Amino acid sequence: MRILILREISQNSIDDIYSVTDYSRYEYTGAANVGNKLWFSGLVSTVSTDDNQITFLTSDMSSDYINENFDLCIKPEANIFSPHFIRYMDWHVERFKGVRIPIYVIACGAQAESYDKLDELVNSIREPAIKFIRSVYATGGEFALRGWFTYELFSKLGFPNAVVTGCPSLYQVGSTLRVEKSHLTRFELKPALNGEIPLCKKALADYKDSEFFDQGIYYGALFEPNWKSGGVLKYIKKYGAESLNLIKTGRMNLFIDMPDWIDYLKLGGFNFSCGSRIHGNIISILAGVPAAVCALDSRTREMAEFFDIPIIKKTDMCNKDLFKIYEEISYEKFNETFSDKYEAYRQ
Repeated sequence: MRILILREISQNSIDDIYSVTDYSRYEYTGAANVGNKLWFSGLVSTVSTDDNQITFLTSDMSSDYINENFDLCIKPEANIFSPHFIRYMDWHVERFKGVRIPIYVIACGAQAESYDKLDELVNSIREPAIKFIRSVYATGGEFALRGWFTYELFSKLGFPNAVVTGCPSLYQVGSTLRVEKSHLTRFELKPALNGEIPLCKKALADYKDSEFFDQGIYYGALFEPNWKSGGVLKYIKKYGAESLNLIKTGRMNLFIDMPDWIDYLKLGGFNFSCGSRIHGNIISILAGVPAAVCALDSRTREMAEFFDIPIIKKTDMCNKDLFKIYEEISYEKFNETFSDKYEAYRQ
């Protein structure tokens, strides 16, 4: 099968999943997020089989060229159903309007502050979203949605037949993925924390060997020798002085290459992951480390709910002993349902 992935990648792109990063030469962009690399690598790895020939989009490919040289297209998406991406939906309709082979939009979802904002979101994106969805279905393609919140959005827009598959980031190690909780004492807990540092403040203070895993915000402070010229005060003003303390004491990490991140979690003895970053927790699960997601928006909540990843409240993350949270979470349902979800995604 000749598959065209409708996404351009480059040697310096954070989404280039094949290269090994040389941090001394790496060109970081402020909008980058290594969580995006994880879900993109999940998508590419699950379609990269011996029977498939994978090609990435280039700017000079016309619709006629695409039709003549490929059997289907895969369009990786994340938060496209949001007012912030209306122009991108319009661009997609125009850019690929001549494509006559199926386009499959994978891992796409809606972005809202909470489930209560669904109707507001639908009304804010109705016309461009309908045009975008129709343009994909017109090719004979399909949507693979990341959760049931996005499915409800599709239904309200008049498209109740989309398929919910979850995010491919969790499927890249196969159907046998399982997560087992160890029987720990409080003093044996070694947390890997992520998301917003204020949410992790208590856990960072309570567990001195805990570490915080950034996904891009602190790249300059961690890797650029002249980061001070960018303004230390800007870091403090926006994110608080605690972040600088973590950097100074070596308790903040940022990995560009996903295998390095997984190996660090495994070899570092981490046994629990917690925070508001969905992919910061998913990569811990891939490493076999139990995780709990502090869901602050519809995106993280619907993905965690779909996969039966434990969810905790913001108030608990801020105020509760992390060991109590660890004791209360369960991965029984995750382990029971994961292989079926994996097989449904493959189909």
